Amino acid sequence: MSNDRDTPGSVGNAKNDLFFASPISKEMEPNNNNDNNNGAMDDMVEDDSMNDLAPTKKTLTKQEELLLSLGLAPESDEEKEERRRKREAEMAALQAQKRNNTFIAIASTLAAITSYFWQYTHPIPAVQLLAQLQEQSTPLAQVGHNGKPTIIDFWAPWCENCKAEAPTMKQINNVYSNRVNFVFVNADQPEALPLIEAFRVDAIPHMAMVSRDGDVLTALIGEVPGGVIRSDIDAMLDLNDNGVNDGKGGERPVLPYQMYDAFRGRRVRVDFVPIDNNDSTSSMSSSSAAGAGEIPTNLPYTIQ
Repeated sequence: MSNDRDTPGSVGNAKNDLFFASPISKEMEPNNNNDNNNGAMDDMVEDDSMNDLAPTKKTLTKQEELLLSLGLAPESDEEKEERRRKREAEMAALQAQKRNNTFIAIASTLAAITSYFWQYTHPIPAVQLLAQLQEQSTPLAQVGHNGKPTIIDFWAPWCENCKAEAPTMKQINNVYSNRVNFVFVNADQPEALPLIEAFRVDAIPHMAMVSRDGDVLTALIGEVPGGVIRSDIDAMLDLNDNGVNDGKGGERPVLPYQMYDAFRGRRVRVDFVPIDNNDSTSSMSSSSAAGAGEIPTNLPYTIQ
């Protein structure tokens, strides 16, 4: 009997066989709980991946919220980028324009400085300056007829006072040329002799001041300060513009500076109208309160 119980596979060893097999069978059993847990984890992973793929809701700024509340659509990112590019392009254009303006200003300043130093180191000779002024002179036929007072300046290339006065006369001519007739006469030229005789020039520079009506008011002799010339010009312009001392009723206009009275108190009126060259008896005359006096004859212009 003992042998039968010890024999493997006998009935007596059934319990023992079952005892030893049971742990193995437990280990071999499928773990349903683990499978359930793994399934749950898989579901969670799938949920997370779905959340990652889902679109994120954009947070609106206060400005965008305000636009929406007003029924206006806020700018898209593309529109914002386009606006930014336009703004940058405009700023770049403004900067470029500013650089160009700065360059032009600097170039203009340098050009002006260069021109100034060139003129300073290369001044126009006084004789050339006076010749230029003579070329720009008002035609004599307009004197006493265009409603402007006139300055007739007699000069000569050898006259030192004339050359010293040339820059001043240039400045005065630039200031008053639209309101005053300027006539420059080179006394060295033969064709100037009739005018020299007519105005009784016996020294130069000789500057005859003539009213708008052609009255010879005075003559300034020698190198005259610019302020004196301007004062007499301003007085003649006041006579024209304001009607002061206009000579009406026989009253002779008075200038603040008077020097040489070539006609010794006679009131002389010039009328620069060319006369017939074939008429050798042409003459001019002057009048005064005391009577008439004779003036040189055979001139190409009449002076009455």
